[in-house]
Amino acid sequence: MGKESRYKFVSSPFFLGVYLIFMLVTSFILSDGLINYTSIKWIPIFAGVLDTESISTTISVLTAVAIISFTAFTLYFVNEKIFSCGKSSSSLFFIYLILLLSSPETIFFSGATAAAPLFLWSLYYSMITKEGDKNLFMALFLISLATLFDFHAVVLLPFILYYSLITSSFAIRGVLVAVGAILVPYILIFSFRYLMFDDTSLFAELLVSDFLSISPPYIKLESVAKIVLVIFMVLIISRSLISIFSIISRYKVVKSIGLVRNITVMLVLIATMLVFRDSQGMLTNLLALPLSFIIVEYLSLKSTNKFRRVEFLVLLIIILLNRVAQFV
Repeated sequence: MGKESRYKFVSSPFFLGVYLIFMLVTSFILSDGLINYTSIKWIPIFAGVLDTESISTTISVLTAVAIISFTAFTLYFVNEKIFSCGKSSSSLFFIYLILLLSSPETIFFSGATAAAPLFLWSLYYSMITKEGDKNLFMALFLISLATLFDFHAVVLLPFILYYSLITSSFAIRGVLVAVGAILVPYILIFSFRYLMFDDTSLFAELLVSDFLSISPPYIKLESVAKIVLVIFMVLIISRSLISIFSIISRYKVVKSIGLVRNITVMLVLIATMLVFRDSQGMLTNLLALPLSFIIVEYLSLKSTNKFRRVEFLVLLIIILLNRVAQFV
C-alpha cells in the first residue's frame, strides 16, 4: 500500500498540469520550423470556399489550440454528465491533452481537429435516452457533419448509428430520423456546390478517392523513442482493457455502456490509422478522446495491480523522451 501511495501524484491534476505545460511549450517550439508544416490537407466542407493551403503556420496553430481547448472542456463536461470515468474529470482533461500532444502534428489545424468535438458530442447524444428523436437526430447529424471535415470519420458513422438506434429503440420512425440526420449535411453541401461551382460529381469522386486511399497496415516509426512509445502504449491499452473487462459487470449500466462504446470506437480508430498512413498523426485528434477515457478509468481502479500508476509514469517518461528526440 505504501508503494501505491507514493505514486498517487502521477494522476493528480497538479502534476498533469505541469507536464501539460511542458508539452504545450515544446509543441509551440517545434511548430516554429523544427517539424515540417505541410499545408492543410483537403477539408471537404471548405473546398473551393477557403484556401486551406494558404493558411499560415501561426493561424493554423492558434486555430488548433482554440478548437482543442473547446474539445477538452467538452470532454470534462460529458464525463461529468454521463460517462463518469476515473475519479476526477480534471485528470481526464489533462490526460486527453497530453495524449493528444504526444503527436507533434496535432498542434496544427486539420480537418480532424474540427471533427473531434463533433464526434465527442455525437457520442454523448447517442447515450441519452430522453427526448429520443431529438437526441437521435443530433447524434447522427453531428457525426455526419464531422465526416465533412475529415472523411476518415465515416468509419465511426455505422457505430454511432447503431448506438443511437439501440438507445432510442429500433422503431421505423427512429430509422427514418437517423437516415435524414445523416443526409442533411450532405444534401446541404451538395446543393451548395451545385449552385456555386456545378462540380457535385467531382466533389463526390474526391470524397470517395480520399476514403479509398488505403494502404497495407503501417506505423510511422521515426526513432527508437517512437518505437518504444508505441510498444508501451500497446501494453498500457491491453492491460487497461483486460482490467476494465474483468470488472465491467460491477459498473452501473450507463457507465459500462459508455466504456464499451469508447473501447469499440478506440479500436476502430486504431485500425483506421494503420491503413491511412498519411493521416496517422492528425487522426490522433480523434483517437485521444476514447483513449483518455480508458486510461483514466484504468488508473482509478482499485482491483488491478498496484503498479498501474507506475506504468502510467513510465508512459509519461517515454512521451517526454520522445518529445526530446524531436529536438535532436
